[in-house]
Amino acid sequence: MAQCTQKKISIQSLIILFLCFGFIMLTSVHTRAASDVDAQSAIPAVTFDGATIRTESNSGIRFKITVSNASRATHCGIILSYGGKSITVSTEDEKYRNIYAADTTADTVEYTVVVYGIPESAFSSDFTVQGFTKYKEAGSSSYVTLQTEENQRNIQSVADAARYEYNSATASWAKMADVTAATVNGATTVQEADGSLTISFAKDYESVSIALPSGKTAADYESVSFRVTAEEQFGVSLTDASGNGIKSSYPGYSLTETTTNTYTMVFDAVDANVTKTFSDGVYIKFMTLKTIGENAAKHSPITIHWLKYVEKKTTEPTPTPAATPELGSIKDTYAEICPHMGTCLNSTQLADINTMDFVKKQYNSFTLENEMKPSYILGNSVTKLTVDEAKAKGYIIPDNYKESVVPQLNFTTLDKVLELAHTNGLQMRAHTLLWHQQTPSWFFATDYSGSTATDADTMDARLEFYIRNVMIHTMEKEYELTGTYGDLVYAWDVVNEYIHRSNGPTSLSWVNVYLDMGLQPTYVKNAYEIAYEILTEKNVQDKVTLFYNDYNTYQNAKDIVSLLDYVNTDANGNKKIICGGIGMQSHLDINYPSASVFGTTLDKFLATGLEVQITELDATINYGQQESGSWGYVDKSETNEQQAAYITALMKTIIDKHKSRDQGISPKGITGITLWGLYDTISWRSQSTPLLFGTSINDPKPSFYAFINAATATE
Repeated sequence: MAQCTQKKISIQSLIILFLCFGFIMLTSVHTRAASDVDAQSAIPAVTFDGATIRTESNSGIRFKITVSNASRATHCGIILSYGGKSITVSTEDEKYRNIYAADTTADTVEYTVVVYGIPESAFSSDFTVQGFTKYKEAGSSSYVTLQTEENQRNIQSVADAARYEYNSATASWAKMADVTAATVNGATTVQEADGSLTISFAKDYESVSIALPSGKTAADYESVSFRVTAEEQFGVSLTDASGNGIKSSYPGYSLTETTTNTYTMVFDAVDANVTKTFSDGVYIKFMTLKTIGENAAKHSPITIHWLKYVEKKTTEPTPTPAATPELGSIKDTYAEICPHMGTCLNSTQLADINTMDFVKKQYNSFTLENEMKPSYILGNSVTKLTVDEAKAKGYIIPDNYKESVVPQLNFTTLDKVLELAHTNGLQMRAHTLLWHQQTPSWFFATDYSGSTATDADTMDARLEFYIRNVMIHTMEKEYELTGTYGDLVYAWDVVNEYIHRSNGPTSLSWVNVYLDMGLQPTYVKNAYEIAYEILTEKNVQDKVTLFYNDYNTYQNAKDIVSLLDYVNTDANGNKKIICGGIGMQSHLDINYPSASVFGTTLDKFLATGLEVQITELDATINYGQQESGSWGYVDKSETNEQQAAYITALMKTIIDKHKSRDQGISPKGITGITLWGLYDTISWRSQSTPLLFGTSINDPKPSFYAFINAATATE
C-alpha cells in the first residue's frame, strides 16, 4: 500500500497537479467538430461561491464555472492571475480535456472546484479568475476566443476559513467545533484566537486531553475527526476520564515536515472497549511519543484546528423486513476463474469469530495490511543481539555477515497470524520484504544507529540476513502447523514499489546505500535470488510464487517489465524465472483508470508469461471531496451505483483478459484478486468509500453484487 508524503513544491506545480488529477475525475468532455459549430459559441461565466480554504502554508479558492451553450464549445478553460503571475489551463492541452463537462441536451453546465496552492500573499494583490471558450467558425481553421470579464475575489478571513469543512450533503460550509484542553499532563497549551489549540511538548509521553460533548459515552459515537498541523508522528487515543483506552492511533506515519491533514477515528465493532459505558464521558488525548521514526527527540508542537463529532443515528423501530436472499460468495463464484480471492486483515480481525465467519465465506486468502512489513518485524528502535546470542535463538547468520551484532526480529504477531490462518483454512500473501517505506531507518545505518548509511557490502549481508530469517521462520512455522511447506503462504511480495522508490522513503533507505541503480538494481535482483534459493531448498519453487508489487502499474508497465526482465536474466544472459509474478495494487477511482486502460496493462503483463495478481483492489467515489490536501477539492455527487457500474466494467475486463489470454505464453494468467479491506469505514481511504461493503460486513453495496454478477454474466 502506498503511503503518501506531502512535499513543498512550487505554486504552479501544486495547481497543475490538482488540475491534472482533480479535474480528470470530472465527467468526460464533449467536443464538437468544426462543421457542427457556429458563431453562437458558449461564453462561460466564472463566479465565486464560498470561502478560501487553508492547507499547510497555502490557501485555495472555491469557485463555480458556468458554461452557457456548452455543447457548442470546442475548448474552454480558466486563467488564474495574481501578483503578476498568470496560469492558463485549457482543454486544448490533451491532459486537461476533462476540464469541463458538456451535455448536448443542456444549455448550461455548472461545476464547482477548489484550487489549492495559492499563497496567502496573493489575496492582497489583484487576484482574478477569467473563464474562456473557443470555437471554430465554419470554413475556418482558426479559433475564435470569447473571454469573460475579470471576476474579482470574494473571500472571508483566511484564518477563520481554516476551520470550515464542506458538507456535500447540504452543499454548504460548516464551521467545526472549538478545541479546548480539558486536562493537561506536562504539555503547554495556547488557545488561539481562531478557536484552535496549539500544544507544545518538552519530553516523552506528555499529553493533552480534550473532552467530547458532555453526557456522551463511547457507544454514542460513530467517529470523531480532527484537523491537525504537525511535522512528526504523534499519538492519539480515545479514553475515559481515568485514561482507560477505547482506541489508539498514530496519525501521519513518517511525517518529515510540517503537514496539515484531517484524521478520522472510527468507533467500530472491532474496537475492544467501544461497547463499554463510560459514565464520565469520552476524551480524545493527543500525546508525544518516545520513538517517532527519526524525529524522536524533536517533540514538535502540533495545532488542532477543529474537531467534528459524528453521533450514532437513532431511529424509530421499524417492522422486521422480509428475509433477504443469502449473500453470494466471492470465492465460490470465482472458483473456476481465479484460485485466490482475498481481502486484507489484521491480527485483531483474524482473532474475531464473527469477522472470520464472514471472511471464510467470502474469501480463501488474505494479506496482512501492515503487520508483516519490515517496521513491524524489525521495530522502530533496534534491539541488538550478539551473533552468538542470535545463533542460540535459531537465527540464520549468512556467511557474508561480518558485523558483531544483528537486530532482534519480532515474530510474535506473525506466528499468531499463521496459527489463525491455519485454524480458519485460509492462505496468505506475505507482504512485504523490501520496501523504501515502513522500514526503520536504523536498518540502513552504520552500526544500526545514526544518520550515516552503511556500505553496500554490509547491506548485502543485512538483506540476506533479513530475507532468510523471515522466510525460513515463516516456512518452518507452516511445517509445524501443517506438516508441509508452502501450504499457508502461497505468494511473497519480495519487493514493493521499487519503481516509486523516490516517493516518501524513510530518512535512510535502500537508495542511500546503493544509490539510484535505475532499472537494473543489483540489490533487488539479489533479493529475488536469495528468496528463490530458499524456495528451492524447501522444494516449493513450483508451489510458491515470488512477486513484484507496485501501484499505478497502468502508468509504469514498460518500466516494470524491463525491471523484471533484468531480475529474470542470469549472469550468462539466459532467461531464468525467479520472480514469477506481477502484483498490480489497483487503488483505483471510478474515473481513472478506465477499464480499457486497465485491460491494456493486463495484456502487457500477461504477455511476459508471469502470473498476474490484483493485490490491493479498491475503487473510490467522490475522491478529493472530503480529503483536500494539496491535490485540490472537487464538489461531486458520485453514487454507489456509479461505483457498481465501474466495478462491473473492470471485473468483466479482468475476466475477459484472463480467459482470452494466449495460454501458451501465459499458462497461469491471473491467479489472485485481493480486495483491500472488509468495508468502507475501516478502509485506509474510508472517506471515499472504495469497497464492496459500507458501514460493516453486513452492509453490502451495489458494487458487491456487481462484483459477483460480473463472474456469472453470460457472454
